[in-house]
Amino acid sequence: MQAMRFITLILLFSFLLLTGCQKDDDNSVIPPLGTTTSYTGAIAGESESGSISFTINGSTKVAAREYASPLAILTVTGTIKLADGTTITLNGTFNTETDSIYVSGGGYSFAGELSNGSISGTYTGPNGTGAFSVQAGAQATVKVYCGTYVSYDNSSSGILNLSLKDTTMTGLAISLDSGDKTFLYGTISGTAITIYDSQHQQGVATGILNGATASGTYDAGDDEGTWTATLVDSIRPVTGNPFTDTKWIGFEDDGDSLRMELTATTITTYKRQVGQGCWEYRVPPGTAYTVTDNVISLTVDGTPLEVTFRIFGNVVIFTSIPPGEDGRNWTKVQTFATPLTMCP
Repeated sequence: MQAMRFITLILLFSFLLLTGCQKDDDNSVIPPLGTTTSYTGAIAGESESGSISFTINGSTKVAAREYASPLAILTVTGTIKLADGTTITLNGTFNTETDSIYVSGGGYSFAGELSNGSISGTYTGPNGTGAFSVQAGAQATVKVYCGTYVSYDNSSSGILNLSLKDTTMTGLAISLDSGDKTFLYGTISGTAITIYDSQHQQGVATGILNGATASGTYDAGDDEGTWTATLVDSIRPVTGNPFTDTKWIGFEDDGDSLRMELTATTITTYKRQVGQGCWEYRVPPGTAYTVTDNVISLTVDGTPLEVTFRIFGNVVIFTSIPPGEDGRNWTKVQTFATPLTMCP
């Protein structure tokens, strides 16, 4: 009888020892309940760009965790600040067992997961779908840069956004021609930036930080080019005519290439189909246009057209054109890389 009691005590002690020392998968330490934790970073979609911040009211895994925690559903508040100045308030929850976050507001819905001190995921909203990536830190300690990339031959372009805290970067890139999303992380030493693809753990870009701007080059294997980004708080709303003496490239969902050239008073656009060597006019050369607030007005083939737009940095979005239609997204370029040969 005493032997059985002794064995029972040994088994009970072993069980308590094992459960007390059980570690979570990501080996991280959870702050005490009742605290708040802030995360700040960038969002990017096929038709928008900006910064996002969350405040989680309760314990989260900012540093690595030693012991497993009980399940808790914590409240979350947040804010989106788009590069055009629009601000949206968010509310939602964070699940400490699954490390998942769900927030919504203003027609947006975000879903993401906490891993290695940062939260990343995807969203849907009034302007389409996109992705976000944030790292631990309040808005005062994390700087968000919104920018674009374009290939040397103008065959691809997209949005590239980064957030910087101390020497650590997180971010994401969205292709404007394919919609592909790539999560990024990086480091900065002095002013030198190195950026990696989070999924493939390989270097994809380098650059230099110069105050409110950052720029450099990228090499994604079959795609090489340049990128530039501006501190989101330094991006000012566009006034007057932002298109004077500019050149833009765009893409359709099927990969067809688009061009747009503007003077102070005229607009010309072209299209080239995949596999075709010549271009066709979409808007005839010398077509007159005017800009009032965020509306471009022109007449094509005798039909008056009004196209609303949003512009941030080197990207313009025509918001009155449905997703996937001609020329919704355009990226500013200095010159056109491919020669222009008109179809006979």
